Amino acid sequence: IGSFRNVTAASEAALGEGVSFNASVGNFGASLVPTGAITFFDGTTNIGTVQLSAAQVTLPTSSLSLGTHVISASYSGDSNFNAVTSTRSTVNIWTISSFTSSSNPSVVGQKVTFTVCGVPSYVVQNGYVVFTIDGSSSGVLITSPCTSFTASGLVSGSHLVKVGLVRVAFPFSITQVVN
Repeated sequence: IGSFRNVTAASEAALGEGVSFNASVGNFGASLVPTGAITFFDGTTNIGTVQLSAAQVTLPTSSLSLGTHVISASYSGDSNFNAVTSTRSTVNIWTISSFTSSSNPSVVGQKVTFTVCGVPSYVVQNGYVVFTIDGSSSGVLITSPCTSFTASGLVSGSHLVKVGLVRVAFPFSITQVVN
């Protein structure tokens, strides 16, 4: 007898953020532990196979592309458990739409506002955007559709400004030039 309990994962993640897919197989109460492997699929594309050492396995990945991914898993079966395929789980991978500076180049003493747009509304609740300037970070409560941070006191030169969530860095940065 083989049956999937389900495939679970977060329903959303930022591009490059780690997501873990969990799948469990068993006959709900028997003391037998299934053996073999569970293969995870993004649509029809194999994204990884995990050998069973218990009734549940986890496949971590941070390589999903932008968009909606429909994940399922397939159990190969063994002498006690039949091969079986799971129901589907959906995860949406997103990224920000823009990251801008209010004035680049700017001058010494001028306030510069950095703005990130496109963080989905379902991330907004109690979430923070982290703006990092030359390695020094400031967290700002996310607002939708755009979140801003104003820097003052930037000295003359070039400053690397990055943006990300508390849990993941976005592939966006700005080199802010101050004259």
